[in-house]
Amino acid sequence: MSYPDFIGIGAMRSGTTWLTTQLRQHPEIWMPPIKELHYFDSLERRIGNGNLKQLSLSKTVHQRKKSVLRCFTGKSADHGGKDIEWGSVLRHPASVLWQIGFHGRFLLGRRNDDWYQACFAPRAGQIAGEIDPNYGPLHQNTVAHIRELTPDARIIFMVRDPIDRAWSHFLKTLRDKNRALEDLSEDECLAHFASRFSRSRGSYNSILTTWFKYYPPEQIFVGFYDEISESPTALLLRIFKFLNVEPSSNYISDKVHDHFNSSTQSRQIPLPLMRYLAEIYREEVEHLAAKVGGYAYAWHERLESLLASAATEK
Repeated sequence: MSYPDFIGIGAMRSGTTWLTTQLRQHPEIWMPPIKELHYFDSLERRIGNGNLKQLSLSKTVHQRKKSVLRCFTGKSADHGGKDIEWGSVLRHPASVLWQIGFHGRFLLGRRNDDWYQACFAPRAGQIAGEIDPNYGPLHQNTVAHIRELTPDARIIFMVRDPIDRAWSHFLKTLRDKNRALEDLSEDECLAHFASRFSRSRGSYNSILTTWFKYYPPEQIFVGFYDEISESPTALLLRIFKFLNVEPSSNYISDKVHDHFNSSTQSRQIPLPLMRYLAEIYREEVEHLAAKVGGYAYAWHERLESLLASAATEK
């Protein structure tokens, strides 16, 4: 048993499912059968008096049961309802008994650091990792705990234009609740985007500030959702190098151009909501562009253009 060698921390709706699927193709990389273990975010919800407490089984058994059933049936909301590629997920299973044991522990085990460590079983010559987009906005005390367990871990943070990310997340929330966009008032939409949960998922600069406090820059990789569309192979080769596995295109799936979770992008963002989001994330994106550059410069130009056009119309 070992703690993970790399951890993907988000961002939500920014290509983490695509990345999980692609990394599982590499023979030097091992990942748990279930994409999101939800260990550290669940621990954070149970913090009391400064101490990490055991997570109550009654509070989490329903969530774990859903994840296990999705995995065994080959259908998962994390994969946009598509079939999970069992050939890649179980390419090198230690044994059928291990699979049964893993899901048993995942479903029934009490979550603590030993439980988390037991979730990883890489073979000789493999590195282990997990990706959970809920880890990005974790409190600094939780990130400090992660650092204590995995001081040498590589951290992968995928980011997306925060306007598009917030809209994608909003549409997914409506779909999960079986609600139609037309049934919501503009005030309800604005309340969602202004909520602490929604804003924290798009506060990339704040997230990076916290993680850089505990991990040096050379252990943190920032990738852009835009690269998945424009140059996915080049992105994966860079990530392979970052993870210190063989950077060969032979381990990149022929489905590298397939986009998971893309169904929610069929609706255009209404201009008033787009401008509202531009105002929310204006300063955040400006700081991000200065910190990591890349596509964040284009995001900043888009935000400034939206706000400038709104000012002209007044």
